Amino acid sequence: MYRFAIMGVALALALVLIACSDDDSGTNNDLNNNGNANPTCGDGNVDPGESCDDGDANSDTLPNACRTDCVAAGCGDGVVDSGEACDDGNTADGDDCRGDCLQDFTLCGNGNVDPGEACDDGTGNSDEPDAACRTTCRAQGCGDGIIDSGEVCDDGNLASHDGCSSGCTAEVPAWVEVTTTVAPDGREGVAVAYDSRRGRLVLFGGGPEGAFFGETWEFDGQDWYDVSPDPSPIPRKFHSLGYDEARGVVVLYGGMSNASEYRDDTWEYDGTSWVETSPPLSPGARNQHAMAYDAARGVMVLFGGLDPSYLDDTWEYNGTVWLERPTATAPAARRSASMAYDATRARTVLFGGVVWDNDTWLYSNDTWEWDGSTWVEATPTTSPTGLEGHTLAYDASQERVVLFGGEVTSFYQADTWLYDGTTWTLMPYNPSPVARTRHAFGPTRGGLLVYGGYMNDYPFYPEDTWIYRPLSGWPEEQCDNATDDDDDGLADCADPDCNGQACAAGFCVAGVCQ
Repeated sequence: MYRFAIMGVALALALVLIACSDDDSGTNNDLNNNGNANPTCGDGNVDPGESCDDGDANSDTLPNACRTDCVAAGCGDGVVDSGEACDDGNTADGDDCRGDCLQDFTLCGNGNVDPGEACDDGTGNSDEPDAACRTTCRAQGCGDGIIDSGEVCDDGNLASHDGCSSGCTAEVPAWVEVTTTVAPDGREGVAVAYDSRRGRLVLFGGGPEGAFFGETWEFDGQDWYDVSPDPSPIPRKFHSLGYDEARGVVVLYGGMSNASEYRDDTWEYDGTSWVETSPPLSPGARNQHAMAYDAARGVMVLFGGLDPSYLDDTWEYNGTVWLERPTATAPAARRSASMAYDATRARTVLFGGVVWDNDTWLYSNDTWEWDGSTWVEATPTTSPTGLEGHTLAYDASQERVVLFGGEVTSFYQADTWLYDGTTWTLMPYNPSPVARTRHAFGPTRGGLLVYGGYMNDYPFYPEDTWIYRPLSGWPEEQCDNATDDDDDGLADCADPDCNGQACAAGFCVAGVCQ
């Protein structure tokens, strides 16, 4: 009897094991699928990582269907869905289907106003001035890159402060003082760089005599914000900043953190955090060096400085390593020069600085250009006087390098000079920032910003903010009032003039208030 009981238990256990291992059991499959043990696209369940799953109804050919990779139908999947005029399998512009799938360019010119077209005059479509309909089937108007009657200029966009306003009126550069609610304390030896992705100018360090600051400030075109993260670089002055456009980070190098301590560290700031990098080789400790970003080659270019000897070496940083670039010719060893990258001519321009010669300080007024392999001394017909503590920045609206301020033997300058690759031209602006040296100067939203520095009269370390920008008198977009202030058809964050500007919920980024 005991033997029969044991056999019964064994038989029951075997039946249970058979049931659990039955691959055809619908109950077991449902458990596995619902429990996501083996999620499979096409099983009719929307599992993690899937945006849809209609089982056997998934299709790569039917409009509006869930695709066979369990991705919802949309522009770029190669199927013309509801609301689309075309779909060529990508979201790129420049081919037969517009990047948003709202216009089929192969239909433009057929004389019918098809989806996504504003007009279509058939063979009458033209890119000549005053033609009613362009060859893209867009109505003629400001921002199409063609100067029509009533327009003074048209640079192909609806942004202001680039030489042509959003109303297609000409803009003339001028200095404008900006009234801000807060500002960094006055300081000299400060550095700035413009984060073009976020529309923010970044400022770090500097300080009055005997002091060294370590805050990080940002300027959005209207106001200053103290955004100092932790950790941050050690407080310093006479360092350099540059914005690496390819990698989207601000790069800091060197400087001095007290009267005798020179720095050789490299830091990067992504808009949220500072991170110290550890390149295997670096230019060595120094301050009062010049640095600019070569956008064509994707490298920071650094020249000269003080260690405390006067230096004449050239280095480049690609985001991983610093490399010295020995050359047959180069500017004389110097400190307090300034550099800017001329994007039009793909050259890094260096001007001035202090050269040590026979135990004497010489204020240099030479102009040099670096093309990535060679330094060439330029021979402009006119030049500023020899300077130190001046600053250079590139003005894209004029395609010129701009020089502001500086000093020569304690005579402080308020001059603005433009360099076109041939000569320097003194511009008689009034008003303009007061004479100063060792200030910050660099691109910002819609112009070039000057902040701080040292002047030879009270308050000595000014806290004023000035912007050198093209102006036309055309209305400015306000970015937070739900109104198209500049009459370009775009309101608030949708207007490119508002990139990086404050809005109701935060800041305008990529056309959205966030």
